[in-house]
Amino acid sequence: MNSFMRALTVGLAALCVVLLTAGITALMSLRGNGTLTAKNLRAHILTEEEHKWLEAMHHRAPEPVDIPKVPPANETEMLSHIAEMAGAAHANQLMMRLRRQQEALDERQTYLDQQWADLQLAKAGLERMQRQVQEQERGTELANKAQSDEQARWAAAQVAEA
Repeated sequence: MNSFMRALTVGLAALCVVLLTAGITALMSLRGNGTLTAKNLRAHILTEEEHKWLEAMHHRAPEPVDIPKVPPANETEMLSHIAEMAGAAHANQLMMRLRRQQEALDERQTYLDQQWADLQLAKAGLERMQRQVQEQERGTELANKAQSDEQARWAAAQVAEA
């Protein structure tokens, strides 16, 4: 890009920034003076017909709110409804208590399962050790038998020599 185009681009960008800053400053000063308010803007933008309609809407009488007529319930129905609500609250309390008990039982079951697994692991270790001891005893018995056989042969060889 040649230097003229670069200078032109920078100059136009600077001009846009200056115009934007001037516009914002003007709007802020008009707003600060009270010249730029919603009422003044409305007066310049709206037509006469729209002004009249707005004035009519501001001065109209309030409309009554439609409240549906509910026939008065008799006392027994009201009491039964209150009893149902109280029963529901009690049922909710019971359900919460049951949930807490179930959570406690689940935790206890988890603990017991862990203890059972530890017990099974210890039992397996004990059985393994018992097998090792039995294998060592068999090995010792075989070694003792081999030694006694060797001693008997040696004794027989000594007797045969003598």
